[in-house]
Amino acid sequence: DPLSLPVYEKDWSQLVVSDYAGNSSTLYLTKKTGNLSAFELPPPPPDEIFDIRFSSNSSVECLDNGQKEILLSGVTYPVILHSIGSNFVIKDKATSGKLLNRVLKTNKSLTIYDERIKVLEVSVHELPTKYALMQNYPNPFNPETKITYSLPEKAFVTLTVYNQLGEKVATLAHQDMDAGTHSISWNAGNINSGIYFYEIKAGTFKSVKKLMLLK
Repeated sequence: DPLSLPVYEKDWSQLVVSDYAGNSSTLYLTKKTGNLSAFELPPPPPDEIFDIRFSSNSSVECLDNGQKEILLSGVTYPVILHSIGSNFVIKDKATSGKLLNRVLKTNKSLTIYDERIKVLEVSVHELPTKYALMQNYPNPFNPETKITYSLPEKAFVTLTVYNQLGEKVATLAHQDMDAGTHSISWNAGNINSGIYFYEIKAGTFKSVKKLMLLK
């Protein structure tokens, strides 16, 4: 009876998974909590048959419950993921993101070429609500440290390192960047030990923090 089929709601986000052989399947993610048993899938087919599902054996999962696992079975690589309605963080489960760790933005696609990737971890990518410059880590450091900053919107970013005399010693960024949280590593192998300052300018936002290089 068609009237008894589960209904996928229009405001649910979609993750469309297709492969090189032309197979395609759509998974859904919702912010609504509750009983999703109506979307439980039949038992998985043999390994050689194309099948995409959440590890919960469902075609729908709730976004608010943390990372979700997606099982890729019988796929022909490359595999393409296409997001509709949400920004997602996509990682491979086997190596905890060493093979794949990407942000997939809504209405964009991500291609997976590595045939070792069989299980994906998907979570919501929340955009920052304000500009921020975080303290570098590690600090003190020798000779490399990471600087992280957040952009609530696309902006032209300049990230510069100065010595105590106000002289520029490094320019780490000078370009347009998308909204999100970004990290840049600075290797100060050719710089003398001492206290330095790093400054970010993004739109009307400006912030300065101190870092220490100890060799």
